[in-house]
Amino acid sequence: MRIALDAAALHDDPAQRFGTATFSQQLINALSQFGKHTYRAYTFHTQQVAPPMRTVHLPKRAYMRIATSAYELVSPSQIYLAFNQAFPLTRARVFGFSHGAAALLYPAYYSTAEVNRQKSQLDRMFAHSE
Repeated sequence: MRIALDAAALHDDPAQRFGTATFSQQLINALSQFGKHTYRAYTFHTQQVAPPMRTVHLPKRAYMRIATSAYELVSPSQIYLAFNQAFPLTRARVFGFSHGAAALLYPAYYSTAEVNRQKSQLDRMFAHSE
């Protein structure tokens, strides 16, 4: 099975990594134990992801919407693991992972614009995920 994921959170500079990086790294570590599949990690950073994951370096400009989508069109995955509401246009089955629900659960702590942004992103993710 061909499985792809977004590894852009794994910034070259560990000080620039955010919450999604921890989840991404742990998922990559777990998937690396199941070598019978073909794994592809998309990123715009220079860092390599450990085998058996194959690192695909793409341009940062329009990374998700254009670069990753184009790569998926040319070399489609069967499963795409999407993090934090970010996923390309793909024919793969999309499994979305998000920690962006806090604004919806605790709207008093966020601006109305942020709550609306998170809701819009989550609605989009839910519409495209399994």
